[in-house]
Amino acid sequence: MKQIVLLILCCISFINISGQQVNRDRLSELIAICKKGHSDGMIIYQDGELITESYFGKEPKRIDIKSVTKSITNLAVGYLVTQGKLNIDQKVHEFYPEWKQENKMEISIKHLLTHTSGTLDSDFALVESAPDIVKLALSSDQTHPVGKYYVYNNKAVNLLVGIIEKSGGKKLDELVKKEIFMPLGITDFIWPKDHAGNPYAMAFLQMYPKDLARIGRFVLNKGKWEGKQIIDPKWFDISMEPGAGFMPEYGLLWELLTKNFRLVVDEEQIQKMIDAGVEKEFIEKAKTIKGVYRGYGEYYGKIREVFGKDFSKEFLHKIVPFGLTVGKKETDGIEGYAGIGYLGQYLVIYPKYKVVAVRGINHYAGYNWETDEISDFPQMVLKLIED
Repeated sequence: MKQIVLLILCCISFINISGQQVNRDRLSELIAICKKGHSDGMIIYQDGELITESYFGKEPKRIDIKSVTKSITNLAVGYLVTQGKLNIDQKVHEFYPEWKQENKMEISIKHLLTHTSGTLDSDFALVESAPDIVKLALSSDQTHPVGKYYVYNNKAVNLLVGIIEKSGGKKLDELVKKEIFMPLGITDFIWPKDHAGNPYAMAFLQMYPKDLARIGRFVLNKGKWEGKQIIDPKWFDISMEPGAGFMPEYGLLWELLTKNFRLVVDEEQIQKMIDAGVEKEFIEKAKTIKGVYRGYGEYYGKIREVFGKDFSKEFLHKIVPFGLTVGKKETDGIEGYAGIGYLGQYLVIYPKYKVVAVRGINHYAGYNWETDEISDFPQMVLKLIED
């Protein structure tokens, strides 16, 4: 009898969904963490079936999904590519002739999608308050070689707003509403605009968690919804692979969730600096940080220890012109992908397990980064199903 009871207890620790086992204990733990982190919504689907939907005692409300907006912008680009109205290898100067100049004429739409245009980003507040975000993006200075260096760039991403309107004949929000949101049954959202009437591509789209989950299921199904193929499935294959060889953790406006991400400083990296003619003093410093680092915190901690807290300025002048980095990025493959936004907004997708997870939080007085961001939310979702 005791053995039977133990067997029953063991079995109810898992929810069996379409052949996959979801660990109920880990799910309860994740729900508790999200509640403690003042979440405004958390939803998980597996193979199209709802596992959990919680608003933690609050009324469901729209959430500013912050930079997850960029991943929605990816869908607008994908739609226009599907329609044959846009090609991501097109140069930006085809839409804006003022960029047909020596240092900008090689910048393509793909460079905007991968943050590798080499143009200078601005303070976020400056971008947010700009009366015309497209004009602001066009005024950007070139500071890095095109396609050689990753710089997360809110200002440059907003240039996609103008390109989408020029190629699609509709503003970004209107295009997405008609061609993507409405077929998915998404009708209640707010997409803020600048004074010139440009909807932001970088952030600020406000959606209900349940609707963001619909977007996740749409992406998981590679652009198909209720039997209708809205975006070419090949677009998602392109979007969810590294957009640049030196950025294995970033696709086309989507974060890539990789296995065993690490930064490596080894003899190969040192030799590249020597061959490029980097200053000897810089190379000698780089030699002292040779090793394997299991994340950005550990890596940049060592960088600051050796090069100082203002290391970025030295890097900008000493190795960026050569298209080099001190540490190379390595992974053991891609597990999933995610739209991730400021404060801890997440749209997480694991295709192998057919899992879609959403977590959202609105800013509130007293926001606590340690408890409220939940930076390991994607990993915790994966652990619900992994052995």
